[in-house]
Amino acid sequence: MAWCCDGMGAQVLVHPSLNPKAHWEFDGEIVILHHPTTITTKYQAMVHVGSVRQSAAILHIEGLERLRTGDKARCRFRFVRFPEYLTTGARIVFREGRTKAVGTILRLVP
Repeated sequence: MAWCCDGMGAQVLVHPSLNPKAHWEFDGEIVILHHPTTITTKYQAMVHVGSVRQSAAILHIEGLERLRTGDKARCRFRFVRFPEYLTTGARIVFREGRTKAVGTILRLVP
């Protein structure tokens, strides 16, 4: 087993063959379940991925300028405070106030 530390004290115990690394950015496909107005780049909300809970900003929305309730899009996210250990295929919950979105991690950006 090997430890992966993001530098802020949070650690995960994984097998060394997984080559554990903490990532600042990731690509995900999300569906907006509810948002009162529109979501554009630079929008920040709380991201939940397994035991990870941290604010992240949307850096890029692929193919669209903005998102509204019911839209589905691929987006690039960047954590605000520190990198986190993530895996592709993990489920995402994206929320802030009345805004709710769910999705999946597609790619981890090195």
